[in-house]
Amino acid sequence: NGAALTAGTDFTAGNVPAGLTMVVTKISATSAKITFTGKANKHLNNGGQNDSVIDVTITFNKAAFVNAPNISRIAGKSKNDIEIQYLYYAPAFKFYNNAGDRFFFESDSDDGSIANPLFIQCDNSRFIPATKVNGDGDKIYTLGTHFTVANLPRGLTVELQEDDRTQIQIVLKGKATAHSKADDNNNFTITLLPAILQGSPDLSQSPTRNLTIPIRFNVTVVSIGTNYVTMKPFDNVREIAANNGKFAVSQSTDFATGNAADNQTMQLLSSQELIAKPVKGTHFTVNGLPANLDIVFNRRFYTITFYLIGAAVNHASSDDTTFTITVNKSIFATAPSSDDDIVGRTQTFKLNFRD
Repeated sequence: NGAALTAGTDFTAGNVPAGLTMVVTKISATSAKITFTGKANKHLNNGGQNDSVIDVTITFNKAAFVNAPNISRIAGKSKNDIEIQYLYYAPAFKFYNNAGDRFFFESDSDDGSIANPLFIQCDNSRFIPATKVNGDGDKIYTLGTHFTVANLPRGLTVELQEDDRTQIQIVLKGKATAHSKADDNNNFTITLLPAILQGSPDLSQSPTRNLTIPIRFNVTVVSIGTNYVTMKPFDNVREIAANNGKFAVSQSTDFATGNAADNQTMQLLSSQELIAKPVKGTHFTVNGLPANLDIVFNRRFYTITFYLIGAAVNHASSDDTTFTITVNKSIFATAPSSDDDIVGRTQTFKLNFRD
């Protein structure tokens, strides 16, 4: 018992996925077990591709048996419907905007138009290419075929625009007829349909395909500066190549000098103009920075740009961490009535160490 039968001599196998090897092991005088070793080269079961198989075959030869009897007339010597099923991971969707909240918010023109898109990322599948084009040249998906919406405020229309195969964006166009603070909408809903993904997979196991998104009017918004190539926020910095716990080549506390040295900068963007001279600790706070790190910043109208100086004592990759910046209403030239009226008031940034 426990002996492995010899492939090609004791048995033959067929339709085994590339990368796998069938192993037949004797477990008693009258029984054996089939297992597979290795790793299948193709093993997807999502995104419209299913590499599972249902026709793996095995045929026992007479050499597998004591005294090598003639088994040519034994019907059960072969089996041709062995299945190998790969795991199915239901598509999952992530919704976000650069303010760090899943909101739509009114533009600073205060006319009912919406300032921001909302991005949708897809894991375990891929979006199909959008085939329609709007008047601005953006590729868009079809309402009713690829998605549905409910409870959209009067005056607004919605588009789903293609970014790439793993990310699309929701854009609200037009101007809401009613757009005072009392008109905040908390029940606008968008539902993604199977046809928006390659292979139209079953989305019944994907609760994130359906999202209720608040629409907020007459608010102040703070967000993280965006990479206009990837359309994703600049929310992380990496330790410099010297691997010494520093994130800035220049350690100058003078912003102009340090920024000129091509230090890694990050940005906070505001929908309202900022006061001329914000003070850290009074108008905004920084929390979670590792010991010996600090920020050097510069305000310009609607933007705070900053970089980090100092050297973290612990800077292995296991020390990767985050820090936050929280703005107070006093940072704005025209302050909102409450800190609670600031969408994206607290923003999180990532620190990545090299080893």
